[in-house]
Amino acid sequence: MRKLTKYIVITLAILVAELLHAYAHSFFHHQIQGSSPYKSVAISMLIAVIIFYPVFHFIEKYIHAASEKYVAGTKKVTNNRYIGLILGFAIAVFLLFAAFSQVWYHKNPIIDLKNWVGSVF
Repeated sequence: MRKLTKYIVITLAILVAELLHAYAHSFFHHQIQGSSPYKSVAISMLIAVIIFYPVFHFIEKYIHAASEKYVAGTKKVTNNRYIGLILGFAIAVFLLFAAFSQVWYHKNPIIDLKNWVGSVF
């Protein structure tokens, strides 16, 4: 159970860090559009280091506390540690998927899903 929890917390931390990087990259890309591609690459690399270094540096420090809270919270909702863990992970991944879709493609899968369900019924 602990290994699965640790895997889930690390996976979510990586995805959140990548989301922050993608958002920052998109923001700065629009700000420096038209300038040198080398400047854009250098800024993107700097943003990656600024975002990912703290995540990987502090992840071991906070992983234990985060995993304990995560398991306790999901267990309260489902009364089962494994089901709660998987359900919580699935919800978090879906929310991250929606955020990535918005940042990368300016699409909202939640609204698209709602429109698709509305058109089917």
